[in-house]
Amino acid sequence: MKKLLAIASLAVIGGFVAVKALPTDGDALADRVIPRNGAIASISLDGHEDNVPVAALRTDLSTKLGETVDAQKLVTDRQAMLADLVGRGFLSATVSPAQVMFASDGAAYIVFDVSLGQQYRVRSVTVTGATEKDAVITISSGDDAIASRIESARNILAENLARHGKPHDVTLTTTVDHAAAVVDVALVTH
Repeated sequence: MKKLLAIASLAVIGGFVAVKALPTDGDALADRVIPRNGAIASISLDGHEDNVPVAALRTDLSTKLGETVDAQKLVTDRQAMLADLVGRGFLSATVSPAQVMFASDGAAYIVFDVSLGQQYRVRSVTVTGATEKDAVITISSGDDAIASRIESARNILAENLARHGKPHDVTLTTTVDHAAAVVDVALVTH
């Protein structure tokens, strides 16, 4: 009974350890993993904060379960997740390069470490070239610095100016103060 339990324990433990090939015919293959099926079994997004938007970040992934590991897709996935977080106002967010671990059967387990950092806020909003009456602004100081909301404010200002027959080409510039975790927004009409 003890032998059976010991064998079962080793089989369970061994199932999650990468198997290295032994040298054959003088070839040094000791550092290569033997891929038996090579399929991705798991993609984990590990975050250190409770508010990591894991479900939203998963939609950014082009890598899918059951596929074989593609290093370029993993780089693209990392960039997409980072761009998503920055767009949500987490301008100091980090997403680590993918860590890929192989089980003894060749199944791949992928982990991305995600850290949000501080969410940036809008410190100031200035409008140049439009009257106060025409300058309808939909963001203000203290709002989260969410890229889509800032761009929406630019679009709404341009639409309002066009509706009033005013020059409605609006340029948006942002200045980031990383030390204070704030963004200054400048809207200039032409």
